[in-house]
Amino acid sequence: MRYVAVMLVVLFVGGCATNQQSVNISVSQCPPLKTYNKAQREKAAAEISKLANDSQLAVFISDYGKLREACRIIDRAVRR
Repeated sequence: MRYVAVMLVVLFVGGCATNQQSVNISVSQCPPLKTYNKAQREKAAAEISKLANDSQLAVFISDYGKLREACRIIDRAVRR
C-alpha cells in the first residue's frame, strides 16, 4: 500500500512537467508537516463525524490526509 502511495506521488509530480522537460525535485526541501496535538485531532474527528455523508468538505479532508501520509512516506524514505 505504501509503495503504491509513493508511486502515485511520483507520477503526479512527474505529470507536472511540461514540454517533456525533466523535473528536478529535491525531496529534502519538502516543507515540514504541521503537528496537531491529541485534543486538536479529537475535536477535528468529532467535527468531521457531524458532516453529511455526501459532504464535499469530507472528501477534501480525506484527500489532505492522503497527501500528508504520502509526505510521511517520502520523508521516511529520504531519512534511510
